[in-house]
Amino acid sequence: MPVEHQERLSAVRGFPSQTSHTLSALSGGAFVILIVVSFLLDLDRPHFDDSPARFASYYNDNQSQLQISMLLAAFSTFWLAWFFGVLRWLYEGAEKTARGFVRAGPIAFAGGVTGVAVAAAAGVAQLTAVEVAGTVPASILRALDLMNAYGILWAEVLLSVHLLSAFFVIRVTQVLPQWIGITAIVGAVLGFFQAVLVLAPGQDDNIFGIVGQIWFLLFLVYVFFTSLSVARRAETALLAG
Repeated sequence: MPVEHQERLSAVRGFPSQTSHTLSALSGGAFVILIVVSFLLDLDRPHFDDSPARFASYYNDNQSQLQISMLLAAFSTFWLAWFFGVLRWLYEGAEKTARGFVRAGPIAFAGGVTGVAVAAAAGVAQLTAVEVAGTVPASILRALDLMNAYGILWAEVLLSVHLLSAFFVIRVTQVLPQWIGITAIVGAVLGFFQAVLVLAPGQDDNIFGIVGQIWFLLFLVYVFFTSLSVARRAETALLAG
């Protein structure tokens, strides 16, 4: 029987075809690529203690580049939301198989999708700043930029809920390599610590800024290697199914 026909039959019977499973799993890798390029296009951002004039200069001088950055960021949220849907299927299936009930999987999904939603709302604030640059006072641009920064901070906390729950799922079910679970728990701890930035906003270019960058790197490592691991392992699909 042709492979394509077998895949269609497997999907009808309730199991994902190998092709759809692989492509869906690679949505995490697509997110990582897009968000990294977006980040690099918006690298030299002003900080909390900078003057409104510095914010106005940044947005006026880099408007076209920032538009591309925001477009890539928007596309990245599409793929991240898709990836969290894949992980919900994976984690809940693995947890039910290993424990007989499901608990951490839905929590991971809730943290993931709400984190994406908050990050998207924060992106809207920055996109507004990009589009109105040169037509509004510099103080408004600064306020919109800070709204974006604190929105991303809030999203980190919610995404850390996903990371913490993912750690428990991986530890109990071993559906993914244990080092991915360790990466997740370290990221979760740093994400919650990063939230303290609201008490010292002027430290966004010091200790809290460094912690935020480490959290971002750990989150990308978690998503990227989870994506590859799920995409390359057919038995993972069967375990979750």
